[in-house]
Amino acid sequence: MLFGISKLTAYFNSKYRATVSSILDAQLAVTGSAYHRCHTKALKAYAGDMSLYDICNDVNILVPVIRKIYADSSAPKSAWNRIQVLRGAMSRWIKRNRLPIPNPVALIIDDLQLRPETGSRDAVPSREQYKNLLRIANEHLVPQDVIDLIECCYESGLRVREVLSWRVENLHMTLRMGNSGKLVEQPYIITRILKQKRRKEIEIPISPRLWQILTRRVAGRETGNVWPWKNPPYKILKRTGIMRIAGMENFRPFHDYRKCFATDLADRGISTEVACDIQGHATVSAHAMYVKEPRRRAEQVHRDSWADYLKSSGGIGL
Repeated sequence: MLFGISKLTAYFNSKYRATVSSILDAQLAVTGSAYHRCHTKALKAYAGDMSLYDICNDVNILVPVIRKIYADSSAPKSAWNRIQVLRGAMSRWIKRNRLPIPNPVALIIDDLQLRPETGSRDAVPSREQYKNLLRIANEHLVPQDVIDLIECCYESGLRVREVLSWRVENLHMTLRMGNSGKLVEQPYIITRILKQKRRKEIEIPISPRLWQILTRRVAGRETGNVWPWKNPPYKILKRTGIMRIAGMENFRPFHDYRKCFATDLADRGISTEVACDIQGHATVSAHAMYVKEPRRRAEQVHRDSWADYLKSSGGIGL
């Protein structure tokens, strides 16, 4: 028996003969997002030839696949996101075709107890952790290109694929009105922002540190890509192990720095609408997930109130 269905019935049902590749393609046809496209390509390399019939016949054949995904991923969160894409595609296929079977990927996840801690989503790398990561990267002779990419993601607050889309000819200088009322030169770079299913090119202001990195990288060139890769160099980070050495293995490389940038914007008093546009979020609610400013403000209010109380009372009195 196959989840309560006879093997003969399942064998002659074309819906059970579908491979993981075709199931993922069906999901991608509906979503069409760059997020699903990236994970779909990787999942096909792991389990693209497996059929739903084979998986239902022996669910345990997914165990080495999932363990391989975790072993090759640069962070547990990245592996979890990839497995969730496979789980969602499988759920949609089963529901759409009205197959009377449970989701085999969900069963394996529950058996292996792979669900990450709920607090990892709210974790934000601190500035001290960021500086420590750069120091360790320099000590372990990580390629300078990778170190520059980490700094650019931190300084710009953009998605790593948006940073990788930068081109030399898109780097410009313009005259902008400064706080003193005088015209000052302000560098900016035209960036293609990935907003859900649509793309939009906007001008991104460049900080002094970002300007130093870019001028060094584009020196002597008038055209071409700023970076030598089309995809993020996760394998280099995995091979060097700097995220683990720095104690940041639970953070997502590059992407979690967007939370740092969003929190810094909130601390500077930048309005939510402006910050949302700078980071390329389609909605204010999506941007709110990245901002950890309310909790920080609440903690500061409590610290201030406790300081006033202790000063007036002379102690807690326990």
